[in-house]
Amino acid sequence: MDNRPVFYVDENNGYSWNSADAFAAYSYRPGIYSRHRFRVHYVDEWISDTIAALNPHFFGDGYQRFRYFSADYVFRYDIRDSKIYPLEGMAAKIKVERIGLGILKDFPHQNLEAEGTFFFHRKLYNRLYFANVATGKIASNNQLPQVMQDAFGYSVNMTGYDDFVIDGTDYFVNKVVLKYQLVSPREVSLPYKKLQQFTKVHYAMYLNLLGDLGYVHNNSIYDPTNYMINEWQYSVGIGLDFVTYYDKVFGFEFALNRYGQRGFFFHAKTPFLNW
Repeated sequence: MDNRPVFYVDENNGYSWNSADAFAAYSYRPGIYSRHRFRVHYVDEWISDTIAALNPHFFGDGYQRFRYFSADYVFRYDIRDSKIYPLEGMAAKIKVERIGLGILKDFPHQNLEAEGTFFFHRKLYNRLYFANVATGKIASNNQLPQVMQDAFGYSVNMTGYDDFVIDGTDYFVNKVVLKYQLVSPREVSLPYKKLQQFTKVHYAMYLNLLGDLGYVHNNSIYDPTNYMINEWQYSVGIGLDFVTYYDKVFGFEFALNRYGQRGFFFHAKTPFLNW
């Protein structure tokens, strides 16, 4: 509601949402930069009757259990200088997934979806870098239950929308980042004589200008207060990234979104790693 997740906690400490899954996958790497993966996946999920009553759209039509098989193919191509914090190079990821293979007849939400993500990083001049990242998904079934409509706010995020989730079957987002290297990569020696592997710490610091543009399509409006669906969203911001030991990235951002909402945000994870 209001584009924010509403959580439910069982007062009897029971589990409201359970899941179990199993998969078999085959990965093939024909060269240094490319990789193929094929996977067959079995999923079994069930929710309490309270959840089904409070939100009958969660599994759709008041369902309390989902069981289905899926199959997917993923192709990755990556020639960036770093997977953790790239500054130069490009990468692409393409995924095609069929959800519901017709094996279990009681699964009502057959779906074919395709996802694509493209990364471009380039050094412009001296310490100035440019990055553009675009990702999107399209589904054949636009009448999916809420649990299968995880668009923005889950693994894919927009700058300045950290407090929100936007559910939908199809989405697109493009991020533009202009980076300036405040502190070039360097190392500091620490007095850990007993643990030699921890004696040197590497770090660098980057100042970022950020601009995002995104759209989520939702053909099943479960709550009219979720006003961010089916509308173009955009934001701008300024950020500071601190890249440190073992490629940990700590990010600080000040952002402004389409609705004039502004705020400071902190991230302690690798940008775009889940994309």
